[in-house]
Amino acid sequence: MLTICLILLLTSTGIQWKDESASWKEQLAAAIESSQASRKKIQRMTSSWMSYATWCMREELQPLPATFAKIGGFVIDFVQKQSGRTSSVGNKLSQVKKAIEQMGQDWLKTKERLELKQLIANLAYDDYVRSNRKKPLTRNRIRSMISIRGSTSQLGLGIALLSGLGHDGLRRGGELTSDLRLFDVEWDETADKEGRLRRILRIKLDRTKTHRAGEPIRISYFETYYPYSAPVLMEAWLSSLPQDGSPSRVVFPQIRFLRGKPSGLDFSKSLTYAALAKLIRHDVNEIGLNPQDFGSHSLRA
Repeated sequence: MLTICLILLLTSTGIQWKDESASWKEQLAAAIESSQASRKKIQRMTSSWMSYATWCMREELQPLPATFAKIGGFVIDFVQKQSGRTSSVGNKLSQVKKAIEQMGQDWLKTKERLELKQLIANLAYDDYVRSNRKKPLTRNRIRSMISIRGSTSQLGLGIALLSGLGHDGLRRGGELTSDLRLFDVEWDETADKEGRLRRILRIKLDRTKTHRAGEPIRISYFETYYPYSAPVLMEAWLSSLPQDGSPSRVVFPQIRFLRGKPSGLDFSKSLTYAALAKLIRHDVNEIGLNPQDFGSHSLRA
């Protein structure tokens, strides 16, 4: 079915097929030579662009200017290679679009963008591949995980705080393991409707997935009566740390494992993403859930 759609899509446009002689990779490299983008971002952009350009050359098409016929044909071919999976189409197209605009070319016109959106929706409708998206860790599940070791030991308290910050602030695993320091923790207070003072915990993040440049952002956590709310756990956690007065101390130390189980904390290192993911898989398994269904992003329930 996808092959038929691809043939119809290309043959119905009357495009003159041409041999591609220019080096499209070199053209993109020249266009992004003065770009301020990171190396990883440039690599992703270049990889996606070459996937698209290579497909065009194979079909004897000029990659530029971009049209619905070319982009749509590339999308169909890409989905075929992914065994029908459509979950990564958006990211792939985003990188191709950035590359095209980086070279000073226009993206699709409004009508073509709508046609492309409809094509992707049709492909997604036929996508029966199991999603890799992790299941959420709800508050009740987090409470069960905390009960495994309690929150009285330093290890248990630190893990409870990680869960509270992730869940209450909808934080990604990469943000919780971004080498947070004590000077990134701020406190404030406000009065509720009844005039009672409530503390506000603020965590400063230099970069997030959606905030990659500019001034740091601050994530606010408001004190509640829930015993495992982030401000309550953070206060207890800071009180448990050695009082050496160093604002550069890591907030979350590395978690040590012994025979696959969390066994202690290493304050000489900052918590890594891999250790956080391993911790979550261990704890969800302990409460009877399938660890393959959960990951560090599961805290964003």
